[in-house]
Amino acid sequence: MKLLTKNIFIDTSIYEENNFFHSTKIQSLFHYSRIGVINLYITTISRMELIDRMKKHLIEVKEDHNKLVNSLNKPKSRILRNLTEYELIEKSPITVDKSIEELSSKWETIINVSKIKTISSDNSNIDEIFSLYYNQKPPFSSSGKKKYEFPDAFIIKSIDTWCSVNREKMIILTKDNDFYGYKSKNLIYEKDLTFLLEKITSYYDSLQKEQLIPLIQDTLIRNQEALLDLIDTELYSMIKLDIDYENSTKLNLEKAYFKNYKIISIRPEYAEVTYYIELKYSFTVFPSTIDLERSVFEDNIKPKKISDALIVACDLEINLNKINDIKLKWINSNQLIRIGIEN
Repeated sequence: MKLLTKNIFIDTSIYEENNFFHSTKIQSLFHYSRIGVINLYITTISRMELIDRMKKHLIEVKEDHNKLVNSLNKPKSRILRNLTEYELIEKSPITVDKSIEELSSKWETIINVSKIKTISSDNSNIDEIFSLYYNQKPPFSSSGKKKYEFPDAFIIKSIDTWCSVNREKMIILTKDNDFYGYKSKNLIYEKDLTFLLEKITSYYDSLQKEQLIPLIQDTLIRNQEALLDLIDTELYSMIKLDIDYENSTKLNLEKAYFKNYKIISIRPEYAEVTYYIELKYSFTVFPSTIDLERSVFEDNIKPKKISDALIVACDLEINLNKINDIKLKWINSNQLIRIGIEN
């Protein structure tokens, strides 16, 4: 399999979706850039934008935590301090400036180690960008988000100009819909990092003397039942019933059902796979006195049964030197799966 181009630009929206540098997927992309399978790019503006976005996340986390602590100190809420789980909650110890300094240092290290190249924004045509702005043409829109669209405009024009000068194409990996309206023969848009990693992995495997993808596929088929059993065992600790009702039954989970998988990287010792399962669940909520006052039940007296299903992504590591050695790394990127009335 051949890639349309080895050049890839990762938009800030993708970093945010993958907890910036922490996810298996983003690390796989860095790995392929480090060994020269792909060429990762940023622009001078997106480099700063990423730091700014991380800072905003840190500020929001700190403010949200402190709001909770402040609410517990209000006269009506102080009763919660009598409960064990609320006794030790204090204001956030996070120092934003110190934290952003640490994250910025990590980001610079990743840029250097992963051989990420920077495209200067100096070559952007400012007159053309303002023309797009005043005519409300992509990446600008009538949404009123001009504050955020101006950096996008300089980023996309910088990349397009670089491509024209160097006679190259660039894959733009982004969740930002404003980018997609900007049309250029130089730019190829992608939304799904997992799908892109699958294509890169297939390309990488095709370059090797011995292809490993058939071995990985065979390993996954032979171990499907054992994998589903392992996932079932771990799932219960990852799920939280998140409902605003006084009384409910325990969450009933059916056995995990295999849906699909994507091989997202091949390393010297192991392969990484995103393994998708379908999880069917049900529970019943019963009206309490408080719930009846809120009128959330049909006829105010009938219990309400909730049955639904969701797709959960699991990260696997397959040992390439030992047959059938598969490690369940993460379920749902190690984030709690919160199940409610409307999931």
